[in-house]
Amino acid sequence: MGRTSPRTSFREHAEEKRDARFRDWLRDSAEPDWSRMVGHRITEDMAADALPPEALRRYLIYEHGFVETAVTIFAYALAKAPGIAEQAVLVETLHALTTDQLQYFDRVFRQLGVAAAERDSAPLPPDVLAFRDGMMHLAAHGTYEEIIAGMAAAEWMYLTWSRAAHDREPCDPVCAEWIALHVGPQFTAQVDWLLGQLDAVGPALPSRNQHRLADAFHRTLVLEIGFHDAAYEAVSGAADGTDGKRTGVEP
Repeated sequence: MGRTSPRTSFREHAEEKRDARFRDWLRDSAEPDWSRMVGHRITEDMAADALPPEALRRYLIYEHGFVETAVTIFAYALAKAPGIAEQAVLVETLHALTTDQLQYFDRVFRQLGVAAAERDSAPLPPDVLAFRDGMMHLAAHGTYEEIIAGMAAAEWMYLTWSRAAHDREPCDPVCAEWIALHVGPQFTAQVDWLLGQLDAVGPALPSRNQHRLADAFHRTLVLEIGFHDAAYEAVSGAADGTDGKRTGVEP
């Protein structure tokens, strides 16, 4: 998708809401897509124990595939980070992705009977490929702040809908654990850090750069909507004619 333009500048937003944070401007500028994603069908179905089994199976396979991409994205952020303090946090994030998240997938795939061959060779629909490639392009070609804005959009969104779903106490153990993973203290601290980074640097950036962060934030949410839609759509063959590899950088 092309660049988006916030309806108001951050300066105008701050004048209207004196206690507004930069994160609030990013979220408000991404409406209605922020609300569309937070209230997506899959978030409602997980909370209500109504997610069709095949949709859950596809969703988890797609999410597992994205872990490798997320590791690469945060590795780019690590390389572009302004200092060692930021790098230290990003190292912890990479560790969590390669331990806690992968351990969750190992457990649930055993529960669901998803063999490694099925997991690793599942064809990816266009919206899943678009999300993967769009986020990899952001990581490879965006600034540190743009990468943080994109990942903040994704992870703040997950925290927001997961908190609402967690309060409804779903019974399905796979969904309940996925939701719990995204409201736990480690994930919550990670989201707080990402948003804190944006609040710290965003207000002082030139307006043009602020709008680039808003664009990265909004585009991520639009890609997330398509990614989550894909869980409900059966795929008959590899969408891009490739061997199904889940990572790649757009040149």
